[in-house]
Amino acid sequence: MVVLDLNGKWRMRRLGKMGSPLEGNGEWLGATVPGTVLSNLLQEEEIEDPFYRDEEIEVKKWTEYDYQFEREFHVSQNLFACERIFLSAKGLDTLAEIRLNDVLMTLTDNMHRSYELDCSDLREGRNKITITFFSPTEHVKKLERKFPDVWNTTNGVMPGISQIRKAHFMFGWDWGPQLPDMGVWRDISIVGYECGRVQDVKFSQEHTDRGVNLSVKSEIASFPKTSGGVGEYKGENSRVESGEFRGETDGDDSRAGSGGVNGVIGGEERGETARETPEVRSGENTINSVSYHDTLFAEVIIEGPINTTMSDLGIKTVLNKEIEITQTESEYETTFFIKNPQLWWPNGYGKQPLYQVRVVLKRKRGNGVESVDEKRFQIGLRTIEVKREKDKWGESFAFVVNGVDLFAKGANYIPEDSLLTRVDEEKTERLIQDCVEANFNCFRVWGGGVYPRDHFYDLCDRYGLIVWQDFMFACATYQLTEDFASSVKQEAIDNVKRLRHHASLGLWCGNNEMELAWEDWDFPKPDHLRRDYLKLFQELLPSVLDEHDPDTFYWPASPSSGGSFNNPNDSNSGNVHYWDVWHGKKPFTDYRKFYFRFCSEFGFQSFPALKTIQEFAEPEDHNIFSHVMESHQKNDAGNGLILHYLSQYLKYPHGFEELLYASQVLQAEAIKYGVEHWRRQRGRCMGSIYWQLNDCWPVASWSSIDYYGRWKALHHAAKKFYSPILLSCEEDVVAREMSLTVTNDTREVVTGKVLWKLCESDGKLLASGEVVAEVPALQAKKIVELDFSRELTDMKQVRKTYFQYCLVSEGEKDVGKRNFRGRQDGRQQQGQHEERLGKRQQVFQQQEARRVAQFQQEARRVAQFGGNVISEGTTLFVPPKHFEWVGPSIKTRLEETEEGFVVSLVSSTLAKFVMLDLSDYDCKFDNNYFDLLPGVPRRVGIQKGAIMGSAGSGRLSLSKEQLREQLKIYVNGEKIINLRG
Repeated sequence: MVVLDLNGKWRMRRLGKMGSPLEGNGEWLGATVPGTVLSNLLQEEEIEDPFYRDEEIEVKKWTEYDYQFEREFHVSQNLFACERIFLSAKGLDTLAEIRLNDVLMTLTDNMHRSYELDCSDLREGRNKITITFFSPTEHVKKLERKFPDVWNTTNGVMPGISQIRKAHFMFGWDWGPQLPDMGVWRDISIVGYECGRVQDVKFSQEHTDRGVNLSVKSEIASFPKTSGGVGEYKGENSRVESGEFRGETDGDDSRAGSGGVNGVIGGEERGETARETPEVRSGENTINSVSYHDTLFAEVIIEGPINTTMSDLGIKTVLNKEIEITQTESEYETTFFIKNPQLWWPNGYGKQPLYQVRVVLKRKRGNGVESVDEKRFQIGLRTIEVKREKDKWGESFAFVVNGVDLFAKGANYIPEDSLLTRVDEEKTERLIQDCVEANFNCFRVWGGGVYPRDHFYDLCDRYGLIVWQDFMFACATYQLTEDFASSVKQEAIDNVKRLRHHASLGLWCGNNEMELAWEDWDFPKPDHLRRDYLKLFQELLPSVLDEHDPDTFYWPASPSSGGSFNNPNDSNSGNVHYWDVWHGKKPFTDYRKFYFRFCSEFGFQSFPALKTIQEFAEPEDHNIFSHVMESHQKNDAGNGLILHYLSQYLKYPHGFEELLYASQVLQAEAIKYGVEHWRRQRGRCMGSIYWQLNDCWPVASWSSIDYYGRWKALHHAAKKFYSPILLSCEEDVVAREMSLTVTNDTREVVTGKVLWKLCESDGKLLASGEVVAEVPALQAKKIVELDFSRELTDMKQVRKTYFQYCLVSEGEKDVGKRNFRGRQDGRQQQGQHEERLGKRQQVFQQQEARRVAQFQQEARRVAQFGGNVISEGTTLFVPPKHFEWVGPSIKTRLEETEEGFVVSLVSSTLAKFVMLDLSDYDCKFDNNYFDLLPGVPRRVGIQKGAIMGSAGSGRLSLSKEQLREQLKIYVNGEKIINLRG
């Protein structure tokens, strides 16, 4: 295989639009590929940053034009001599015309697809490729007229977006801007094959008590030898000569080559190739040929685990088999038996060993052997299924991994940037590391975005995060024309084949909220579109999976109880989206009225940190009802809802920054109410995936990590409420009753003591007690129920009293690091594995080790409880706004160590919702968003190497004095304490 990388420097120009102030074609500008129109215009300083103030409005106007990308490249004699040469485009967004040396190759209509095009018109030496992108903004206006029956949500979203296979969020959402960008958004290259290629590889696993039978099905194409240069391959994406297309086009635009074709092409073209040659069809069992190269054979090699070493044996598994390539076959199955397999586990349940599988196509020439093509995969040995069994509550819905029922803990993932090519691998890995640190074991990739690139799934494999993968359909109806069906079928095939081998892939889901919408939402619902829904999500997509990934569970929609519009948001079956807390203005406590089997969406908004707002707003904009702040609040009711809940829970803040902090407290406490309740129901409820993890731009939203990677209070809270071992409190403030439950998500028994105290705000003890707790593996158990009606007889006493609780182990042998971290794999009999990863992951592992050590040191601080603290909390009997806070008077001490700094805090009275931050810079505190008990010190660590400039602009080295000047403390949902001076 010979690869000519076309990434890098291109040039780009805007094409004129009739009736526009810019009618003529624009000047050529420098461009980078992968890159989009907006990212390149921004790079060339032709536009302002669309995220700054309200520049989104002006920048959006640039999407009304067509654009042309172009570059020249040189084809070597070595590449030109290949039997098959293709243009490989991994992502074209979205409506594009591709020309090679001014000859039309094809038009594209689907950004979620990859395209492989025959390069019959390639020349040895200098060549030119031109890609014209047609305005999606203008195209959806035509689609709205052409398909008047189809509908899409309009909550911040442009109309007409259903029938274009482009990420829906790019047209706006209730958390995202309207920036329908276009361009070459993934890698592009010329690829040549000399005599054959590895077309596809498919894996299946059969697990037994003795080991794992691994089947490797390899699809291999061998090419006939031709007499000159580039051979012809007439496949699905072959070259177009005539410019005649079978698809949906508008007849009012006949400008060929400059934006005149605005159709949905569907990947099928008509036309005659320049010369006739033998035809090779991959995936079929016949190859008609006239002449073959020297003998071809393939070798399948399994090596692993590749990211661990077997310390007790000092060896790895290495297996290999050869395949003889014949002229009458294209698919070959090779089976391996792996003894003593190292099983892959989700985060918190075990390790994540990965095996490498290589399928290498080789050629014998004389006495020598050379490789001509190769595909590599990293796989994990595991079973993942979704259990749906009838029980006394209805029907279960739970991930089962290697026979273990998993409580899914995670959040919904959306695209990391509205300008897609600005997302880099390091940023994505930081985001995933942040989720591992917060004890996630699951992601849901939401259906209104994009299918993430391979690196995302590689990271999920390495870090143990199960992926709930939506197909890219959300909050819209779709008319299943012949061409639309063809396009989405190929989209599904492309992505299923690309992702199916990943250990982290847990399920495929048809769409986001459309089954629910058909039943409960108010929009036009013609019968033919209802039938098209069933064809698409209960026939077409399942048929693709039956053929290409039968081992991965398919779920028709989120939410659903199984499909066919049968009560899709059923509390007792399937999965649920619950929004009455937030959109319905229900109090936080309403979460406790429901015992969902699996909740894959629920959420609460907050504002980002002041530092994030300062990136896009000026001081005069610092009011949540200013034009700029409302431009960065895409949910029409959002600000009002935040203030609604603020009035129920907290006192009104003194200033703008205090309001931002208060909103984050509300968000964290709301989600905590839901998650802790459902984790107490482990066995009945088996999943909590909150909305949402991240942002695509700086905005008020439901995210727990903002656009710049800053943790909100919610993410700090998630680190605690998603902890493998959780002690949680359910209060009845009217009856003055408290109950405590331990949830054990580990695979070992947890033993310890639950200690509790009833205190006044200054720490005065009113009552206390302790209970021995023994909780079986993978269960939740109520430990104690308490009635304080005798101690709390009047409201004055109630308003100054709090309840504190703690789960401790009596020694290292009971609940030590192993159970708390949840990393011990009891089923791996070959011994412990020592991680051998890339540099960034080694650093992450070191940080994790320091964090665990810090946790153990911090746990021992609670001398009043004794033992090692596993989980703790405090609960009030009244809303915080009615609690009689005293002070607080918080004393701090800053110490410098070799590796970092330690902030020691102690308060004379109860202080809740304590958050630390730096005024101008960023850092990662090893503990944050916690309560300070009267007289009980808390130590918080800061790593020196983790102090960053504003918005990740680079690492900083701060002195102890400089750090003290930066530190600030937020407390009680209303106050800020600056340590300056």
